[in-house]
Amino acid sequence: MHSGAQRDGGETNPALALVCGVLPLAVGEALGTPVLLAATRRYSTTAQRSISFSIIYMIMNVGYLAAGYIFDYVRQLDFHINIGGFEPTTHQQLFIVSLVFEILLFPAIYFLRRSADKNATTQLLVEAQRISGAELAGLCGKVRPTPAELFRR
Repeated sequence: MHSGAQRDGGETNPALALVCGVLPLAVGEALGTPVLLAATRRYSTTAQRSISFSIIYMIMNVGYLAAGYIFDYVRQLDFHINIGGFEPTTHQQLFIVSLVFEILLFPAIYFLRRSADKNATTQLLVEAQRISGAELAGLCGKVRPTPAELFRR
């Protein structure tokens, strides 16, 4: 079966697609989602939390909807371009479109993270100044017996 994805005469390698495509996507999802949820917990108040999670999932669903339309649009174009002897297939063109979106999103993510890092550092300094040495020693005294109690049971 010869498809448009093989119009350059190259062979399809499922192992390469798995290692270079699907596996990084799975790792990114596995690492990205918990970070997103932790950031939402940290930067929203208890009263805002449910609407914050709702907005996250709404944005993800809109992204999935847009991805479906973009995927269909790029496939229908059947765009034939030649860049220095390289003629990308339809699926390679989809990866290029994804790369363009990632490049467009990078500045927003970078500046949001810088702002969050600055706020977190300031917050840690304020909390560190607030905790006195006596409070810290009292806290350590309360924590220390716990492992010993655990082994007595």
